[in-house]
Amino acid sequence: MSIKSVLRSNNRPSGGAIIRLIVIGGLAAYMVYHLLQGNRGLLALFKIKEVVREEQEVLSKLEHEKSILANNIKLLRPQSLDLDLLDERARDVLNLARDDEVIIRDMS
Repeated sequence: MSIKSVLRSNNRPSGGAIIRLIVIGGLAAYMVYHLLQGNRGLLALFKIKEVVREEQEVLSKLEHEKSILANNIKLLRPQSLDLDLLDERARDVLNLARDDEVIIRDMS
């Protein structure tokens, strides 16, 4: 036996080894695909994290608005009535103004 024949015979994989390699490669590709795709994949995780971040921003804005409204409610209670706020709310709700007043509306 020459060295070339030994090298040739050792370098050539058997048919079973090729099939095992194809099966293992296919399983690896299947697992990687499902790791990335689907409802519970990595791409979905990133989308969900983005939605959570956006909703947390909305929540913080709503909590700020809630605190402002709670303060206004506190100022309209009989125990701590703010006459300026009462006058402002009455004019806004009833759409009233004196003749010598100029009304500037904040539309934000």
